[in-house]
Amino acid sequence: MLCNSCVVGTILIVYGTKEGHTATIVERMRDAMSAQGHDVAIERAGDALPTIPEKVDGIVVGASVHAGKYQKDVLEFVSVNRDRLEATPSAFFQVCLAAADPNPESEAATREILDNFVEETGWKPDITATFAGMLAWTQYDVFTKTLMRLITRNAEPHPDVHRDHDYTDYDAVRRFAEEFAASV
Repeated sequence: MLCNSCVVGTILIVYGTKEGHTATIVERMRDAMSAQGHDVAIERAGDALPTIPEKVDGIVVGASVHAGKYQKDVLEFVSVNRDRLEATPSAFFQVCLAAADPNPESEAATREILDNFVEETGWKPDITATFAGMLAWTQYDVFTKTLMRLITRNAEPHPDVHRDHDYTDYDAVRRFAEEFAASV
């Protein structure tokens, strides 16, 4: 049993998000890592310091995928901090709506996005994961709603656009966070 005043390590989570769902996932990760005795700091990319503080024992970076791309601020953070990310236990996760579709083509597409990120940045995280995202219908403008209806028409021919649909497997999020926390 961990003592309440003992800190196992300090973990920094830096993330990018468009509609805010990645922040929800990050909060779940923080809770799982904190339960294992870690002190967890969260920073949104762009708001985060350009360099990683010295007293960080592990780093998790996460980004949502939109049109096959991550947030520019996440890419910049990784670029500026690549050496430190390589020298410290690190993990990367992506949040991608396509991951909600279990067919092999969707799995290959999400894997390709992640592989391209690793190749483009030169950073090789110790652990990676892909989590299904959400359809944030209540946050979309008319153009985005129309586009998302076209994209999801095969999976959901008549979507309920008056509420958001969360496809994230939060047990998988917890397992990812616990696995990473155990490595720090």
